Parts: sequence; C-alpha cells; structure tokens
Amino acid sequence: MSVSRRMTQNWPSLETAKDFTFFSLIPAGLTFAEGAAAWMQYLTAYGALVEIANVQKGDAVLITAASSSVGLAAIQIVNALGGIPIATTLTGAKKAAVLKAGAAHVIATQEEPLLDSLRSILGANNLKIAFDAVGGPQIAEIAEANYSAIVNLAMYDSDNAIPEEGDIVSSLGMKYIHIPVPFEAPTSNHLKEFFNVMDSFEEKKVFVHCAVNARVSAFMHQYLTLKKGVSSEKATSPLLHQWLPKMDSNWKFIMELEIDEIE
Repeated sequence: MSVSRRMTQNWPSLETAKDFTFFSLIPAGLTFAEGAAAWMQYLTAYGALVEIANVQKGDAVLITAASSSVGLAAIQIVNALGGIPIATTLTGAKKAAVLKAGAAHVIATQEEPLLDSLRSILGANNLKIAFDAVGGPQIAEIAEANYSAIVNLAMYDSDNAIPEEGDIVSSLGMKYIHIPVPFEAPTSNHLKEFFNVMDSFEEKKVFVHCAVNARVSAFMHQYLTLKKGVSSEKATSPLLHQWLPKMDSNWKFIMELEIDEIE
C-alpha cells in the first residue's frame, strides 16, 4: 500500500494501481524521477560486477568510460562492495568529476599510458576485474569471431558511444550499420529498417548493440518472433524480462506491433 499512497499523494489525478507486479521499490532518498531514470544503468553494472565478477572487498576494478551513466553506476557499486574503482576517461577534463563521483584513481588514457599507470597504482598486485563500459577493444574480437556486420542502435551522442566506431569496424573488414533509435521515441520505421538490415545478412553472423542493450533486447525479440518464428519465451532476454513491466507506452507500442504493421 505504500507505493499506491505515494502515487496518490503526488499525482491525485491518477487511479491507484492494483497490480503490484508492475512496480519496483524506490530506494529511500530518491525521487520518482530519479528512481525511474536510474534502474537501467545500475542493472547493467550490477549484473556484471555482482552476479558475474563477484567483486569482493579489496578487489581492484578497472572501469572504462567512467564518466558515462553506466560507468558512474559501476563506480558506486564497486565502492558499495568494498572494492577499489580505478576509472578511465579520455582526457583530464572530467578527471576531477570522476574522482568526486567516487573513483579511487582516474587515468586519462589519451594523456597517460594505461599499463604504466595501472602498474603504478597496483604495485605488486594483479588486476583481476575490468568492466568495459565502451566495448571498443571488443570490436577486434568480434571480427575474429567471423561476424560480417555490426549494427548500432544507439544515438550518436549516447554516453558510451565509441568514437570512430564505423571507421574501426570497416577497417576490420566488417559492415557497419547505424540505426539511431531515440530511446524516448522509437517508431515502426526504426524497426522496419532493422528488419531489412537483418534480412540482408541472412545466414551471416551479425553483432547488434546499443547503449545498455535495452533497444537491442526489444528489437531482437520482435525480429526473432515475427520473422523467424521463435517463441516469445525463447526470444526474451533477461534484460527484456526485467524491463517489460516498466516499459513506457512508446516501447509497448513497439512490442505490440504485428508483421503487417512493419513491412
């Protein structure tokens, strides 16, 4: 009942919601806007650092693109776990802000040698955990895994956009397709363009990414179910499963589209 009370106190024109499976508790001290905005970047960082890396007290963790929303979330999570967040940013312009956000150390990679800086920070200790919020170095690994194309659904100015991504991808012999999908305003035309691109690489390996892979989870679900006949259960990623109850009307519209409304 606490959730419905807070809703009716703040938005008296809305009815009290009865299905609480569509709600997540807001941590104490956060406004409704902050609670709605914070879950995605923290879910991304939490899954990697807690569920996969199992960061422990005293662990040094390298965090790339630390000034991005996901990078800042990673810094906070590592600190909460008792780890030592070592952040990277391109230049020294954001160094003070990242330190203020909680990083124990910040390396400006265009101004300081990364490996030498890490050796200076770690001393005789080894770095066991690196959280890459950018994915740049992974492009070469994607090429080595025989992918034919990389499709990017993020906006040009997304927090963790990879500078010169198209040039990097092309230099490695892969096709680069950018379909910028505004997170606040996805349309059936965006989905149609995505379907056309995926169809053009039939039987070939395609790597699809965005900012935190929310767009990817929705678009891939629709492509797999509507074009490939995959069941919705199998096409629903863990991220999409978490996101579905919280989707706004724009994304619910995308998820409810039928094939004849797209082609």
